[in-house]
Amino acid sequence: MTYAEMGTAIDIEINESGGLWFTNAEKSYFLNKAAERFTKTFYEQFEINEHSRANVRTLVKDSLPQSGSTFLLSAITDLNYILRVVGTFTVSGTSVTRQIKPEQIDDLYSEDPFSVGTNSDPKYEEVANTLVIKSTSAPTNVVVTYMKTPNVVDIDGAPGDSLDLPEYTHSEIVDLAKDMLLENMGNPRYPNSKIETNENIN
Repeated sequence: MTYAEMGTAIDIEINESGGLWFTNAEKSYFLNKAAERFTKTFYEQFEINEHSRANVRTLVKDSLPQSGSTFLLSAITDLNYILRVVGTFTVSGTSVTRQIKPEQIDDLYSEDPFSVGTNSDPKYEEVANTLVIKSTSAPTNVVVTYMKTPNVVDIDGAPGDSLDLPEYTHSEIVDLAKDMLLENMGNPRYPNSKIETNENIN
């Protein structure tokens, strides 16, 4: 569904609830908020089931590799959520790839001596816009698998473009945007519409 088609779908839905119309800028705003909410919902369920992964699979990307004990997240301009971090380390003279797990908050504050990262069991701490890799020696290659932010909906500026989420999710995002608009209008249809949308998405 193109951005223009999503806007038209909202017009049809909102027209059913009293004929109140919104500008393309307003519809774009609410479609972007809906895409953000949709992405957040399925990020939180990403590891739970295949359905959740499928809904956001087109947003999953690998970063360009970086080396050393710090990874600059600012190099990923479309970063939304970190899914996994892997690095290449030297273990017993052999180059191996290891998943780098986030350091637990309790370990950070208690300074647990057993939580120190090694090349066999590396860890990372997120400090500001940087991942600090904790291992015996610095990795030679670090790649972050992440979920990107969805494309920005702009009905006027790019009417023929589409969201970079799977096509079958676009109507669900329209429904989420419609619910936000109904809520914004204080429309009495909002509670029932929200229940119907939640049933369709889940």
